[in-house]
Amino acid sequence: MSCRRRSSAHLLRGAPLQASPPMNSPATALVTVMMVSGSCHLRKSLRAMLHQEPGFCLAGEAETCAAALDLVLRCQPAVALVDVCLPDRSGFEVVNCIRQLAPGCAAIVLSNAPDPCVEDVALMLGAKAVWHKGNDLGQLRQTLHRLIPASLNRPVPDSPFRCPAS
Repeated sequence: MSCRRRSSAHLLRGAPLQASPPMNSPATALVTVMMVSGSCHLRKSLRAMLHQEPGFCLAGEAETCAAALDLVLRCQPAVALVDVCLPDRSGFEVVNCIRQLAPGCAAIVLSNAPDPCVEDVALMLGAKAVWHKGNDLGQLRQTLHRLIPASLNRPVPDSPFRCPAS
């Protein structure tokens, strides 16, 4: 089933989608973050970073594209850290679906190596940034802080890519 149909089915069941905390709320508000990666080592590192970072709250973790789409519908996070390489599908498909299911969510794509093609596709699909896994976590931390004060709702052109069937 496409993510559009999932979204509609979710709304038809009467369960309202909950919005993430507003970005301009008091300093005590937490920015919800979800992470999507098939690598337990990467998730562990990101989890540790987020737990040490004031103002951020880990909303959930997913290992696959399918689990990520369920998670984004349930928690409507402000930020999604999405690995390009997932066991079931491409992380690009997750980013495209997040744009449709949670338009206010800022996706950051996690990539193995600097590749202009990866960056181009990620940004075209609506990602706000690309972080290379070989880089220091401090750079990802800076990217998170740079994104949060900025508007997370910049318009993104329609994508020729479609969400995966589940």
